[in-house]
Amino acid sequence: MWHSEALIQVFSDFWLNQNSANVNQLGVLYQNEELYVPTINHIRIARVLVKHLHYFVNSALPPISSPPYYQQLPTSIDQFKKTTVLGIIQKRLYTFLRHAFHWWPLDSSFRLLLETWLSYIQPWRYVSQTKPNLRSNNEEDDNAIIQDRWYSFVVDNLLFYSAIFHQILPRFFRMDLTSPHNAYMMFRITKVFSNPNLVAMLHKAEEEMYQPIFLQASTSRDIGGSYLSPDHRLNAALNVQISELERPGFQYLPLFDRTTVDTVRKLLINIAHAKKEVRTSEQAEKSSQFNFPTIWLKMASFFNPNNFSGDSDSIELQRKTRQHLEMVENQLQYIFDIAPPEVLFYDDNKDNNSNLTNGDVHKQCQHDETLPDFETTYEGKRLTDVGRHQLMNRLRTANVSYQGDPDLQPVRSFENGFLVQNLYNICCQINNQCSTTIHNLYYREDFLGRVMRAYIQPPLCLRDFYSPNKLRITSMSSKPHISLRLFASYYILFRLLLLYLILYLCYDISFITYFIILFLIIFFYGIVHGIFIKQPAKPPPRNCSGSFEDLLSNFE
Repeated sequence: MWHSEALIQVFSDFWLNQNSANVNQLGVLYQNEELYVPTINHIRIARVLVKHLHYFVNSALPPISSPPYYQQLPTSIDQFKKTTVLGIIQKRLYTFLRHAFHWWPLDSSFRLLLETWLSYIQPWRYVSQTKPNLRSNNEEDDNAIIQDRWYSFVVDNLLFYSAIFHQILPRFFRMDLTSPHNAYMMFRITKVFSNPNLVAMLHKAEEEMYQPIFLQASTSRDIGGSYLSPDHRLNAALNVQISELERPGFQYLPLFDRTTVDTVRKLLINIAHAKKEVRTSEQAEKSSQFNFPTIWLKMASFFNPNNFSGDSDSIELQRKTRQHLEMVENQLQYIFDIAPPEVLFYDDNKDNNSNLTNGDVHKQCQHDETLPDFETTYEGKRLTDVGRHQLMNRLRTANVSYQGDPDLQPVRSFENGFLVQNLYNICCQINNQCSTTIHNLYYREDFLGRVMRAYIQPPLCLRDFYSPNKLRITSMSSKPHISLRLFASYYILFRLLLLYLILYLCYDISFITYFIILFLIIFFYGIVHGIFIKQPAKPPPRNCSGSFEDLLSNFE
């Protein structure tokens, strides 16, 4: 027996003990500390070790019922098999997986590490065929877990289920869920955790090991008072497990806690968005499957099939990806007991779920699927938590429009800051010195007025908003004015330069002649505007305050 123990000890030290020094400081590296990340072959060997250890432990003989006056003690080898994993492998494998999950890159090679973890938390998959009492007749049955046999394993390894799941969950927010590899990896996790008996065992384990504090049902009251105590306390068994496996200061988060459920809701929103993109791509692939170039390539592949990979493989891959995302969606809703209307705020197949209520607040899911989710309050439209998540992850965009003076808005990416500032100063001098003349020319009703309205900007009703206090709006009105900010745009400057190069190469004109031509073009533009555009002048704004409903309509 000591040969087996020595062999397992050597294997665990050689393959699972590289980062034991960093077990208490996950993710923290010092200046002279070397980071060790296992390779793919290393992960593959670790998985083989886990599978063989499960087979070894599960080969122990089950306890035999004996008469009350005679008790048969387990053999030494069976006792060794039952204590091997917890005594030698558990801590080192937990540290190995936590470290690898923390530093592993976001690529398809993550699947092998994921399968190693899933192999350990599913010992019922590695039972010998000679043990019919440990597994059902149908190995593919998802309910083939006998709770009485495996519940002790779930309790002894609860951190493998909860802590590592919490560590993996944020990775899927940084991964492209439309990728077939990523969708399948997420499906593998949810398929394991959606097993009904495993869900029941996890619920039972957390209820027993993470119990609420209740006041004693006795007539005498404790003067010490427990109302100031924390809401929950950890069971002693879980405390021992945390102290052995985790770093100091670790706070256990239950698997079915409200925080976890909220995170899963956000993940389901990403899944719904990815599923919609995959469905759109799948439909586009099907629509282009029978066009002329594709048919021609298929005819050519008849003579040389190695040079053509048809669209059928791509369509089949898209279909499997969509099916995996749909199954992940259903399985997560089952595991964490989330109703579909709570999640899918903007699925194209669930438009009838847009009229949801939360207290007295009416949540509106817009018909425009590009806008984030918001709610209407007495202070206006406000983003919900789902809407903030959609904006931060760029799942949706908001149509934000500048409500102030257009000449005072910040310099945009397609503008030259130097020209914006200097052209604004020139316009301010002209508008201040010639404000009366500009006003009279703009409101003329004759041909000259129509010509000048081609060059003069109309008056605007401006509003200033003050937040985050209560909604306060200060309104002001502008006068007809001159604005030259258009000439600070790189697009306009490029077109003017292109026009100059064309005229220079074709007619060899000088720079002064070019400015004269530009002046004539601008002049004739005003003449044409005065002849064909007979729109009357915009009246000056009388009251810019308006009603609150009129103000809200400007944001729609």
